[in-house]
Formats: sequence, structure tokens, C-alpha cells
Amino acid sequence: MVFGVGSFAHAVMTILKESGAEVCCYLTRGYGHHGPSLAGKVFDSEEFPSPIPLIESFQPDLIVPMSIAWTEQPWAKEIAKKPILSPVGSAMQIEISRSMAANLCNRFDVPVPDFFHAESKEEAIEIINDNPRPYVLKNPICSPFSPVHTIVCETVEDTLGWIERIDDSEGIFLQEYFGTAEAGHFVFISEGKIQSLVTNQEYKRSFTGNMGPVAGAPLGGIAQVDPEDQYDLAKSLYTLSNLGFRNQALLVHFRLLVSRKTKNGTPSNTISDLESQPLLCC
Repeated sequence: MVFGVGSFAHAVMTILKESGAEVCCYLTRGYGHHGPSLAGKVFDSEEFPSPIPLIESFQPDLIVPMSIAWTEQPWAKEIAKKPILSPVGSAMQIEISRSMAANLCNRFDVPVPDFFHAESKEEAIEIINDNPRPYVLKNPICSPFSPVHTIVCETVEDTLGWIERIDDSEGIFLQEYFGTAEAGHFVFISEGKIQSLVTNQEYKRSFTGNMGPVAGAPLGGIAQVDPEDQYDLAKSLYTLSNLGFRNQALLVHFRLLVSRKTKNGTPSNTISDLESQPLLCC
């Protein structure tokens, strides 16, 4: 059973179906219903406010949510007892709270870009005046309904200009900007063991030409199955297994966004051309 809407839910349902699984989808929002309906049976959350009765009836072997929004629902505690492919309990806070994740990394000496949490635009401007550098602007709490989605600022002037325009109702998370060359790595962490899954690169600029930095969502990307961590992106971050989960029976899906400088200052087009210290970006 997939939780979600649109192309994300449709793609996951299709992949599972092609692999022989019986699939259905719990539609979590009021739009993007057609795609999932092409891949299997769908249930509208407007008609079924809670998926618990559906789960008890359908008895899925696996529940795959497309976002973390399910954690905000009144049935979240009950769903956490089901076979859901997602962090649960305290483990989910790493994904939800950028500040918590970054502070946890600092505590266990996992490299992470400098960051600040401002409660308002005025406080953010003061931070930049005291620490003048470009920043990536994000919402402090990671949610598909956040008022601020990732805005990459390449100069101090860009950062100040965007701060004047964004909605600071939930505060502003400022993360040190490290350039356009980066690689992502997805891992599972379960009972202190780390299993690499996928390596990816996101295009921060349009791949059809230079149309400026991303402001709201990545413009595209490439991904590959990488269970052996062939680029050693997670190798130096194995201290993550000590981040409070070693003695917990939790399955944690953790994203390692590894920012790296390019060789000789030249932009790189391949992951293997990137070098320097990996950094975990929340």
C-alpha cells in the first residue's frame, strides 16, 4: 500500500506491480489522483479519513509513504505499529527537524555545514550581517506543506534579497552554501548497521542551459543503485551508527547529501570527479 498522490505514487506502484506485487494507494491529498489510479486500486482520504480500517482489511505486507506528512495525522501512532517503510518515533525527528539533525551530527563529530536557525526575517538578516556568506534557505521543519522550500543563494546579496520575500511564519533555517557540485547517498540504518542503497546527483541549475539556481525544488537529477557505496560517500560517515539508534529496534531511512568541492575549481559532471570532505546536509 502506497501513501501519496501524483507521479511519485504512480511510479512506486508501477515498479512494485511490475515486480509482481499487488498494489493499492491511499490518496493523501485532494489532487493528483489519476496517475495512481492507473496502477491499482485507490482510496481517497476524503472518503476514508483514516487508513487503519483499510490496512486491516487489505493486510499489506508493506506500506510505502511518499512523504513524512503522515506523522502529523491523528492516526500516526497506530500506523507506526504497522509494516511502514519509514522512520518512526524519535528516529523521524532526524528527518523532520533540520536543527536536531545538524546538532546531532556536531555532537558525534559528523561533518555538517554551518547552520543557523532564525525565528524571523530580522533575526536572519542579523545573522548574515554577523556571518556574511551565501546560504541555502530552508524551512526549519521539513514538511511537504512547509512555507519555505529549498532556495539556493550563491551570494550574500541573493540571500538577503530572498529573505525579504519568503514566509518566515515557521522561522528560517540558514545552511552554509557549498556550491553546485554535490552527490546524494541514501542508506538504511537499522540497529546500528548501515546499508547503502542509492547514489544520486541533483541538478541545481537547468540541464538545458543556465537558468539560475534552484528556488523551490531540484530541476532534475540522476540516480543509480549503489549497495556497495562505490564512491565512498557513506564510508567516512559510519559514526552515524552511534547516533542513538544502536540499541533501538528501528529502521531509519537516512539521506546523506554529500557536498564536495570540484577538482581544481572546475565544475564536475560526474560523481567520481568530486573530491574533499563529505558533509551531511539536513
